[in-house]
Amino acid sequence: GLTGQVTAAWTVMLAYALMGSEVLTSTTPANIGNRVQGVAHNNLSLWTTYNLSTLINTGPGRLTAGFGVFYRDEVYTSSANTYLIPSAVTFDAMLSYEWDKYRVAANVYNLTNETNYDTFFNSRAIPNAGRTFTLTASARW
Repeated sequence: GLTGQVTAAWTVMLAYALMGSEVLTSTTPANIGNRVQGVAHNNLSLWTTYNLSTLINTGPGRLTAGFGVFYRDEVYTSSANTYLIPSAVTFDAMLSYEWDKYRVAANVYNLTNETNYDTFFNSRAIPNAGRTFTLTASARW
């Protein structure tokens, strides 16, 4: 993974994982050599934020916008490798305002409203929630 500030206002976080998996022992000999269930070969995430307060007057606080893309390779739901969950790509966005000890944030998950499967077991897959909006407020003390 890499994390850094491109400018004083712009931050980027990039993470990648390459995972090889193989069933080494099993009570079902036919499963030996198969991919391990639930292990994606490739995973990638990119998240970036920009402090908009450096461009426009936002009053006493800081206005931040964020955008991210997340990728998960296809995965099998069992060691028998009979059911394959397709790869998934999601795009998320965020806008937050922070001042003093308070923060308000609006998030949108799965901007494109793609059907992805994040939870699965045996021969079943549960679709994700689709496009989701959240609004949160918090205070620190």
